[in-house]
Amino acid sequence: MSLVTRTVLLLVLLLVVALPFAPALGGGFIWDDVNLIQLDPGIRDLHQLKRSFTRGFLESPASPGAVVAHAYYRPLVTLSFMLDHQLHGLSPRGFHLTNLLLHLLAVAVFFRISIVLLGPSRPVWAVAATLIFALHPSRAESVCWISGRTELLYSLFWAGALGAFVAALRTPTGVLRSALQGGSSAPRAARIANRVVWLLAAWTAYVAAVLSKESAVSVALVVPVADWLLLRRRGSWLWCHAPLLLATAVFVMLRLLLPQDPWWWDPPQLGQRLVTVLQTVGHHALLVVNPLAPSMQVGAYATTFDWTLVAVGGGTLLAGVGGVYLALRRGQRMVAVLLLAVACTLAPVSNLVPLRLSVLAAERFLYLPMAGVALVVGFGLRRWSGDGWRGSVALGLVAVAVSAWAVTIHRRAQDFHDPLRFWSRELQRSPNNPLVEAKLGELLLRVDPDAVLADQLLLRSYRHYQALGPARTTPAQIATLLLFVDSRLRRPTMRDPSGMATRQAGLFVRRLLDLSFGRRPARVVLRFDDGVFVEVEGRARRVRDALAHSRPLLREMVQRLDPAAGQRE
Repeated sequence: MSLVTRTVLLLVLLLVVALPFAPALGGGFIWDDVNLIQLDPGIRDLHQLKRSFTRGFLESPASPGAVVAHAYYRPLVTLSFMLDHQLHGLSPRGFHLTNLLLHLLAVAVFFRISIVLLGPSRPVWAVAATLIFALHPSRAESVCWISGRTELLYSLFWAGALGAFVAALRTPTGVLRSALQGGSSAPRAARIANRVVWLLAAWTAYVAAVLSKESAVSVALVVPVADWLLLRRRGSWLWCHAPLLLATAVFVMLRLLLPQDPWWWDPPQLGQRLVTVLQTVGHHALLVVNPLAPSMQVGAYATTFDWTLVAVGGGTLLAGVGGVYLALRRGQRMVAVLLLAVACTLAPVSNLVPLRLSVLAAERFLYLPMAGVALVVGFGLRRWSGDGWRGSVALGLVAVAVSAWAVTIHRRAQDFHDPLRFWSRELQRSPNNPLVEAKLGELLLRVDPDAVLADQLLLRSYRHYQALGPARTTPAQIATLLLFVDSRLRRPTMRDPSGMATRQAGLFVRRLLDLSFGRRPARVVLRFDDGVFVEVEGRARRVRDALAHSRPLLREMVQRLDPAAGQRE
């Protein structure tokens, strides 16, 4: 295939991919975007560049003391926000445009890889694989949500690091040894320089990937696997794999040894962790094969283990192992490498590390793994279809699936138009999700302080948080409770001329503050005149830890509701 043909194909592909995502350009700042961009003065001045490398990713003036801030260190993402602000100010359109351009760049890189792996003589399979990767509905979260840029950046750097490491490994063996033995021919020196250049590029890309998202450590697993199954270069462990694995191990240990908040670091028992991992894999497997009902809250806040998902996860792992075995038996080593790469890139987001996460699975976590899935599908279609009628059937099925996915993405992109529409749509998809209920209730309160629906949503959110049990209490749950209490007191229809309700609420919050220090009573109840009541059971350590993280908010409410008590504190 000529360069002109390849260029035309790529341009057509980019146009086809860009159209479904176009509505996202009119979107606003959603969820984390507000704290990371809109309310963070640090991104507005390039002189603050050093600060982005010395703070947690989620730390911002809008969320001081964010309890999970230390868990993420992604300075290159913050730097990209700073550059966007220099170009576009606080116009969300510019930030959304950058996300779309990054996705199109990833599509171009993937198309190039597909041409090489699936064969340039019949580019139709490379086109099919590229469309599967580019238009799978799981792309919507990473592209349409500005904060989803972490996946885009880290995936691009990850691909660059892997490609550069492979290029360094492909240098003819024995070059360094012969040089040490006294060889000084120009070709030999050129090959040595070539390997050094590729290694420098690989390490630069790898560091950039890790500084974009922690999941990039999977490169250290994929490179040795690719070398072992495809290249088999002697001596590569000494100068390539060992330094890479050692550096990655040091990075992982440093991240795990950072001081952990008690509610965040929660090592479960081995059996429970295994079940959680299988359930997470099951979520992701279903997202791959059934992506037409996307949600930002996939796998969030499950009150019990879903044994169906556990079974799906176990079946997926067995199928993956079987696929690798069959690929090796049939000499399809590249397919085996791709399957193992999918496993390696999913491993960091499969809850293998015992961090207490409210989200078991998410669409954005599939952005990079879907590249391997798409290539495996491309290899399978090429092998199954041959040159006969089955090729036309395969292409027809791909066209139907991709068309349905494009419609789904187009509709989903419109959901990111504004926060109210976004959270309203999320509530339709996840009607019992406490985070969604709390976010929508807070937004409705800003529009109408007397909104009964907001009151109901906040109460429902707190009830659903409570249903998770005291072992899963978080500061978000306490913040929702306090917002509900505050909204009830502020509503015009709930005016309190006698001040009785305000005094009772002040006493309630004061007791919560005492409970954060471990003082009794351990059970605190607030009952309103209309029979609605809320309670906090503080015997569990997790509850007291969450209250301790919420002390600034508790103190502010005590000062406002009961100034005398606030001064005594």
